[in-house]
This record gives sequence, structure tokens and C-alpha cells, in this order.
Amino acid sequence: MKIILYFKSLRHNYKKIIAILNDIFLSLISIYLALSVRFNTFIFDIDQYFSSPLDFYKIFILIPLITILVFLFSGIYNTVIRHVGIFHLQNLFYRVIFYSIILSFSLAFPDIWTGPKSLILIQPLIFIVLIALNRIVASYIFNLDNNLENKINCILYGAGNSGIQTLKVLNNSGLYNICGFIDDDKDKQGRNIDGYKIFSLIKGIEKINTNSIKEIILAMPSLNSGVRKKIINKLVALNIKIKTVPAVDEFIFDNKRLNIKELRINDLLDRSITFNKKRILEVLQRRTILVTGAGGSIGSELSRQIIKYKIDKIILLDHSEINLFLIKEELLSLNENISIIPILSSINNYKRLKNIFKTYKPDYVYHAAAYKHVTIVEENIIDGISNNVFGTINLIDISLEYNVKRFTLISTDKAVDPSNVMGLTKRIAEIYLRHKTFNHKSMQSSIVRFGNVLGSSGSVFSLFSKQIKHKGPITLTHLDVTRYFMTIPEAVGLILESSAYESYGDIYILDMGEPIKILDLAKKMVALSGLTIRDNNNLDGDIAIEITGLKKGEKLHEKLAMNLDLDKTNNAFILLTNEDKATDNDLYANLDRLKDALELSDSSLSLDILRKIGKY
Repeated sequence: MKIILYFKSLRHNYKKIIAILNDIFLSLISIYLALSVRFNTFIFDIDQYFSSPLDFYKIFILIPLITILVFLFSGIYNTVIRHVGIFHLQNLFYRVIFYSIILSFSLAFPDIWTGPKSLILIQPLIFIVLIALNRIVASYIFNLDNNLENKINCILYGAGNSGIQTLKVLNNSGLYNICGFIDDDKDKQGRNIDGYKIFSLIKGIEKINTNSIKEIILAMPSLNSGVRKKIINKLVALNIKIKTVPAVDEFIFDNKRLNIKELRINDLLDRSITFNKKRILEVLQRRTILVTGAGGSIGSELSRQIIKYKIDKIILLDHSEINLFLIKEELLSLNENISIIPILSSINNYKRLKNIFKTYKPDYVYHAAAYKHVTIVEENIIDGISNNVFGTINLIDISLEYNVKRFTLISTDKAVDPSNVMGLTKRIAEIYLRHKTFNHKSMQSSIVRFGNVLGSSGSVFSLFSKQIKHKGPITLTHLDVTRYFMTIPEAVGLILESSAYESYGDIYILDMGEPIKILDLAKKMVALSGLTIRDNNNLDGDIAIEITGLKKGEKLHEKLAMNLDLDKTNNAFILLTNEDKATDNDLYANLDRLKDALELSDSSLSLDILRKIGKY
């Protein structure tokens, strides 16, 4: 193996010289074998069959010379040995025929050759067999070396059609060494596919533990989400890296690569959420849509999904230049025919907002712009209130003035019984929108509450991913802290459907399933990475977990509604609260007081007023 590795390390010119010498040697062997076949002996008398010994030795120079010249000028030596295939062997065959024709002309003259003419036929036939076998064996040895030295040992979960296709592609990729299959079908267990044995899960685990298998590839893209989740939960316990092939409609099979993805924690939350796309289309098509915070996690996904519904134009509003640029370019790549209007502005700029509404006259507004990080807003009270409260008020008032038909506010579970500044600001935004809509029936409005979304900037998922990448430690605020989780595409799809319902200040709750213990989330993310937790029970583990304590304003458990008495909608994942609409006569007076406190930059007074408004 060391010789092969040394050969691989050589420059191409040196490899070519070795290949030429190899073919010269094969050519000489083929001449000897051809003469042996012709004379029916391996030891022959030169004087008996040749008029001159020179004629005999002449062919051992002439034939290799012609062969190498033909091979050189035809580009035979540009082929990478380990990738030898039918095409290369065909080229070899054609080149040997070509040089045999040249040879026949060369040996046709008596002055050059006095030996048997049959050599012209026998030698090329023997040579093509030798050189083909030589190339095949060399390719096998090089790929064998790859298996042992460079390839990742893996096992495929799923021995169905997708598993078989995955096997073929991975073998051609040169990246993996397949060690077998795991399948739950008892009829398949114990059998083999192309020499690869199919194991039960228990036997597969034994295989994993005894063969240094680094990855499990889940090759079952058509599984329903429930069965898929059960399988993944079994595999997570193995502390081995798990990858998956994509859904069937995302398969990339070109005999070179398969779009294999890292298994993400998202895969554990897949609940096959569906949306009423027909209803969303009826509402959105041919409309002008304004998305605030369009460059953020939720805003960008809103924009991606909205442009699929045959809208007239989309207005992207964001105060971040780079985020605005990125989402605009992405949307253009998705739909070149759509009218995209990027606007760099803050929702606090009242005059600018009025001009935008006057110019473009949006039909619907999706308000996703907000300062959302609890600890940051807690330390920047004035700016948090200014953006989340008064920026939202600006949008609502201007939307009413310019006859916006629908207004959707993206809220949060932290607005329920709020314990921090961010939650209070979102609660007041909810109160104001409901109060305005209740008193002005000209504009429909809805509020959508949900918990954490996976993959959003600054989320616990993003934090843990970064910490795992750097081998920890993982920082956890409390051992018992829980949160609701949903994927961003799921949340946005439900937002769009809920915004299509007839609504005047209704609050919709997205069914996010059962709350997840953050400690369990951390453990699963570590396991999905093929690593282990380092604790008192496993001192040799890879990553430690550190408890830092709850942050200011942070709850141990979140809730999505004031009470659990929720009404159903047409979608089982969208629930309607029955919270009373705000009717406090002091709302506007308190908001004026809050604005005055902001102008004085009085954080303490602003917070007191904020609590008074947000608690009722």
C-alpha cells in the first residue's frame, strides 16, 4: 500500500513515464508469448526460424516503439488509472488495431522481417488481453487502497430501491466504503445485495461497533414522518453521525454524486404539516405585498413563499443593507419575472413609510420587523420599545390611512404573560393592532403567535451548532428549561394560511407540538454529530455541558396563550384564541406617556409604563 501511496504522490509526468515502461514490458511479453504460440514451444531455436538473429531482436525493438508512439500521440496516457472504464478499454482496442496495421506494413518488407507473418496477428491479440487485464487490475488496486485509506466506512439504513440506488452512486463517488445494509424487513435480513449483507438493527449495531463505521446514511426518503422519526430516535442513541438522502423529488443521481445531507435536528420535528395553498393563492394572487424585516429569518422565508402565489409585486423593507441585497438576489434567482422593490429603511421613519405606502399602495402587509433577542432588548430598552412598539404603530396607522386590506403581525409566545421587555413590546403591539382593528373594520388583521424556530439567527440551535463545531462546551441556562420549536418553512406556511382567514384582530396560535427540553435538544444535536457528552458518567466524552443560570427576563417554560381554551380552524395546526380584545380607554394616553419617556431616554420610566400597558 505504501508503494501505491508513493505512486499517487508523484507528478503526472513521472506517472506517465512509469506507465510507458509498463506498456513496453507488456509489449515485450506479448511478443515472446506470440512466438511461443506460433512455434508451439517456450524455448525455440532462433537459427531454425530466422535467417538472421538480428531479425529476431529487431522485432523486440520495433513493436514496442510503434506501440508507444501510437499510445503517446493518441492521448492514452492522459487517463487516470483509478477511473479506468469501458471507454478507456475501447480506446486501447482501437489503438492496438491501428498499431497492428502499421506493424503489418513495416514487417511486409523482406529486408526488415524474415520471420513468420502470423506474428502480425497473434501479437496484437495477446497484447490487448494483457494490457486490458493490466489496466483493470491496476484500477482495482488503486480503488482498494482508497477504500482502506481514504474512504468513510458507512452503513446504509434501508435496503429498498432507494438504498440500492444510493449504494451504486456512493460506490462510484469514491467517498464511501459501504459495509452493508440495515433494514427492519425480516424477509430481507440475512440476504445480500451485490455482495453487501442486510442486517437487522441489532446485528447492524454490532457491525457498527466492530468495524469502525463512522456514518449511517438513511436511504428511505419516502418514509412517512412518524416512522422516520422513530428510526432516527433509535439511531441517535448510537452516537454516530447520521446522514440522509433527500426527498424523492430532490434526488440527484448522475452516477457521480448523490445529494446526501447532514441529518439536522429539523428532521426530528417533521410532522408533515400541510397548508391550504389554494386558499392562499386566492388571497395573494395579483396583489402587492409589503414584507417588513424582509431580510430576517422569518421575513426572508415569507418572501420566498409569497412569490410562489402569482402576486403582482413584492416590497421588501429592511434596515440592513446586506440582508436586503441578499434576499433580493435570491428572489430574483427564484422568479425573474416578479416585480421586486427593495427598500432600505426603518419602520421608525414615519415620513419615509408614508411615502412608501403612497407610492406603491400595498394590499397586504406582513410585519416581521422586530428586535427579538431577549437579552439584547433587555439591555437596550429605549431602542427595543421604539422599534417594536412605535415602529409597529407607525405601520398600523399608515396601513389604515392608505386602505391596506390585510395586516398580519408576527408575534411570539413571549407576548403571553410577558416577563421581559421584548415580550412586553410584542404584547403592546398586539393590543394596539386589535384595538385599532376592532374600532376600524376597514382593514382585516391577524396576529400569529409561535415559539422558537429552528435555524433563525441567534437561536439556541445556531448557538449549539457553533459550540459543537468547536468541541464545546455547550452552555445551557437551566437543566429543566423547555421551549416550543418549529421549522421556519412550517411556521411561515401556517402564517400565510392563517392570514387568509377572515379576521379582525384575531390571535392565531401555531400548534408546535409538545415543548422540548433544551437539555434533550443539546444531547440529540451532539449525538447527530457523532460525538458524546462528557459528564461524570462518561469522563472521556467529547463535549461538556455547562449550566450558566437563567438570564434576565428568561422564563423556565413558555406558553402560547393566556388560557388553554382554544378554538379550531380549518387547519389542525392553526388554533384561535378567545382572548378579549383590548378596550382600555387609557391606551392612547399611556402610549403618549411612553413616547415622552422615550424622548427623555428614561429607561426606568419607560419600563414602568410599558409594564402598565402590557399587563392589562
